[in-house]
Amino acid sequence: MLKSVIGHSEDVDSLDAILEVLEQCRQKLDGYIPQAGILFSAIDYNYSLLLAQISHVYPNIELVGCSTDGELSSHLGFTEDAILLILFCSDDIEIKAGIGHELQQSPKNCAIAALNQAQSKLTASPSFCLAFPDGRFGSKDVALAELQKQLGNSVPIYGGAAAEQTEWKDTFQFYQTQSYCNSLPILVFAGDIQFSHGVASGWKPIGKKAQITKTIGNEVYEINHKPALDFYRHYLGSLAMQTQEFPLAIFETNEDKFFVRAVFDINETQKSLIFGGEIPEGAFIQISEATRDELLEGVKESVTQALTNFTGQTPEIGLVFSCAARKAILGTKTKQEFDLVQSYTNNKFPTIGFYAYAEICPVTPPAPTRLHNGTFVTLILGS
Repeated sequence: MLKSVIGHSEDVDSLDAILEVLEQCRQKLDGYIPQAGILFSAIDYNYSLLLAQISHVYPNIELVGCSTDGELSSHLGFTEDAILLILFCSDDIEIKAGIGHELQQSPKNCAIAALNQAQSKLTASPSFCLAFPDGRFGSKDVALAELQKQLGNSVPIYGGAAAEQTEWKDTFQFYQTQSYCNSLPILVFAGDIQFSHGVASGWKPIGKKAQITKTIGNEVYEINHKPALDFYRHYLGSLAMQTQEFPLAIFETNEDKFFVRAVFDINETQKSLIFGGEIPEGAFIQISEATRDELLEGVKESVTQALTNFTGQTPEIGLVFSCAARKAILGTKTKQEFDLVQSYTNNKFPTIGFYAYAEICPVTPPAPTRLHNGTFVTLILGS
């Protein structure tokens, strides 16, 4: 059995907002005691107060979450300055939380610490993991790769990187009663739970494929054995700094499946490109582009994949993770992303999510989880 309830408030006062959210959840719980929860919150709330109130009402809850660049739920739809809480109840599914710190300095140790903490409370083998790392650092995909290594490729990881309202200041991660920066909170699910996901973006690769021939971490120095910046400017010229609208499609093999990476900065001295995550040396790439309507078509594809792949009896909850870059490009059409989600799910189950600085899921299972940019991820849970 899996039961999930959500609360969503746009009240500007932190105490009033969390009390409203908790009351919404209480009315839907029908006496069930939640085992775990996730809090998504806009950047201007008092996190210590929010987390303390949740812990006061549910003192034994396994709680994680993060700051956002926008919140999504079937209760209020798309919001930009709100708090959103999901609570999970089950008598046969274990849901346990963990956190690792110093994500930037020691990403592998950070991932191992988070997983060890969560697994120490489990009696069953993990089924999947939710992760909400600090969104500012390129090292987050190193941590995710280590987390995947420890879990094994048969245990997928989903989630999104903590965000804020694109001012490139601190993002915050939540664990139990505390908020942190530079951290990786996770929630591990174990037991008889059914889940499926869909991932799509709407981006269309253009031009010829090229190959990454020199990279260190998240900085790419050479493409086709020439300065990486020369490749980028060959296609974009003076538009080279408008990176959100022309991300790279990354092909790990010379096939059709790709994931999306956005350029976060340009190193003029080295003529290199700095990305929000690592790009493996030897990978093939293409510049990509999309209209706003094509981005929205990606939402349809993502949700449809998840629904088609779900083999459980009835979906209990949907989680969606979209990119802050998509929100910036869609502008006044942003609301339509979640409207499409609700139209394709027919509102048959509650759905929540947030706008992230990167999205987390496998490209195609059972392949390892990857960090994405500019992408829409749909995860459906049931029993």
